[in-house]
Amino acid sequence: MRTLKIAVAAAVLCAVGTGANAQNLITNGDFETGTLAGWSSSGTVNVSALLGVGNSYGAVFAGISSGASGDINQTVTTLINGSYTFSFDLKGQGSSVSGFVSPDAPIVNSEFTVKLNNTTQLLDLTNSVNFAFNHYSFNLTGTGSTKLEFKGFWTGGSYRLDNVSLVNNAPPPPPVVTPEPGTWAMLSGLLTVGCISTAKRKRRAV
Repeated sequence: MRTLKIAVAAAVLCAVGTGANAQNLITNGDFETGTLAGWSSSGTVNVSALLGVGNSYGAVFAGISSGASGDINQTVTTLINGSYTFSFDLKGQGSSVSGFVSPDAPIVNSEFTVKLNNTTQLLDLTNSVNFAFNHYSFNLTGTGSTKLEFKGFWTGGSYRLDNVSLVNNAPPPPPVVTPEPGTWAMLSGLLTVGCISTAKRKRRAV
């Protein structure tokens, strides 16, 4: 019987070991397609190589005024009252071209906003100075249909977005262990041997 317990435990451990990691619900959140595939977009926003984290692809918001803001948004299905983590990396880069404001000085015309479901403002940056990629993270509650929107412009510069992610904080359900026919046969054989051994011990005891 001890052998049977070991075999069953091994089967369960193998199944748990192959459980999937938390899935990112955002499509093309790292922009590595080189496009805005999966996103709805308008205004002055595009995807460029070498402008994301680690010189990867990133979304670039380079409008020169609020009237030319770039906007991208994506709506995903979430569990009502479910717990989620929403995160992204954002960088602000001014221009050093002659005639523009110094890269390290505030630029009057600049703003970047992040909204949830059109109404809840999660982030609002204005009059930005140059800053390296910062990681932003928010705890959200699922509403059934969750819309996430990024909008920005920077006169003489750009905001750069990468690694957008939305993951369910609940642990994944336990895997269903379904032994293959060969495994069933092995377990059945072990069980039979165990039962026979137990019966023999009982007869000897009598």
